[in-house]
Amino acid sequence: MEPIVDLAKQLGETLPREPSAPALNAFLDKRRQADPTRFADLSLSVIKLLGRVNTCSIYPDRDRRTFRSRGQRLHAFHAPNRRFPDLLTQRLLKSTLIGQA
Repeated sequence: MEPIVDLAKQLGETLPREPSAPALNAFLDKRRQADPTRFADLSLSVIKLLGRVNTCSIYPDRDRRTFRSRGQRLHAFHAPNRRFPDLLTQRLLKSTLIGQA
């Protein structure tokens, strides 16, 4: 979160040092309205600054972390360019469910 906090500071904004999805969303919404022309660049920068994610599942019937079918340790790293479509899909579903554009 530190690089994103620094980026926000360069733009005159303040974000908490602890990860906060609502605060990040509010920051991005505010920047989109303040500078719609450059918002695409800003949002891409934020996505890149998020870095890769380490996802892990623990199955209750096992005492080790594994893929169910492959029996391998579960360390799945996802690139930001993969998470962006997921985020976009989530936002589209959310807006549809609450009836907003």
